[in-house]
Amino acid sequence: MRPRIFVTQPVSRSAIERLRRVASVRVNPDSSRIIPKKALLAAVRASDIVFSLLHDRIDREVLAANPKLAAVASQSITPDNIDVAEATRRKIPVTVVPPIVAEATADLTFGLMLTVARRMVEGDRLVHRGRFPGAQSSHLLGTALYGKTIGLVGGGGRIGTGVARRARGFDMRVLYWSPRRKPDGLASAVLKGGNAGRARIVVRGEGPNLRLPALPLSLGVAVQLRRSDGTGACWGAAHDFIVRNRSDRYTAKGN
Repeated sequence: MRPRIFVTQPVSRSAIERLRRVASVRVNPDSSRIIPKKALLAAVRASDIVFSLLHDRIDREVLAANPKLAAVASQSITPDNIDVAEATRRKIPVTVVPPIVAEATADLTFGLMLTVARRMVEGDRLVHRGRFPGAQSSHLLGTALYGKTIGLVGGGGRIGTGVARRARGFDMRVLYWSPRRKPDGLASAVLKGGNAGRARIVVRGEGPNLRLPALPLSLGVAVQLRRSDGTGACWGAAHDFIVRNRSDRYTAKGN
């Protein structure tokens, strides 16, 4: 009997085709939202293997839904949203993918930085509403990335290193904090110690980018923008990281 695989959202067509050569595959067709918990539980009960994505939470309840569940295959490089301890207790193998998306993530991170700095989304919305303030109007005056300072928290990893390489092309000054010093002279680090295992990086400049490693240390990282004019921006490029604005001096753009 062929194993039954449930895929929580549509993935690459070629991947589905390869799976169907060896198994009976059912794919949740809705790519517009994360599969609801009730639907996920029902699918797990009728499957031998769950093919989950980064955002799917495979917790104790999901693992318990099918006592005969054979495996959880995650399309993530780390099993952050999977209860690995419970899966181990139930002798359910959990697999992850190799780190193959670092360069793509660095591209997107730098794209977001340019988008915010140059107010591209706001300009796009304005044009779609039929408004054009003029070729030299200062209505959507942004700021340059060229020559600015970028601070990378956890910047010694693959994504942080990729962002740093791109920043060099913009002649940016790169600061980073990492558990280990990079031997290749990637950047200079500015680090101030805190208490209770907390680390603080003080970035002097605009456009700090947050990239936190998947370590307990990342839970206590704080970034302080220090500029006399109160400008600067933060981006999160980690899996489930949320930038929280804790000062009324700075305005958060987006989530």
